[in-house]
Amino acid sequence: MVSGIHGSIAVQARQTLEETSWLLRFADDFDFIRGVVGWAPVASPEFPAVIERLQESEKLKGLRHVIQDEPDDDFMQRPDFNAVLRCSKQFGLVYDILIFELTFRQPSPS
Repeated sequence: MVSGIHGSIAVQARQTLEETSWLLRFADDFDFIRGVVGWAPVASPEFPAVIERLQESEKLKGLRHVIQDEPDDDFMQRPDFNAVLRCSKQFGLVYDILIFELTFRQPSPS
């Protein structure tokens, strides 16, 4: 333990399976990395096979998606995306979504 910190979570920066696999291998090599929030192609037909392989590591704690980089503005409304979100509890994973903040302005008084 250094400075009262007992461990850390590694979080994906790129939406690639290669990076997620690398983070999981890295976490297996270093005990201070307590978990990984990686990426998987959640809206893909390949997702069930991918998540099964990724979950071989006990350190996979969640998945993260950079929604703000999706070219489809309605990506979050897609049935394939929402199907995975509904079953994320079944996988025992948290799901993190990266989006831009929205700024709401109060209408100016007339």
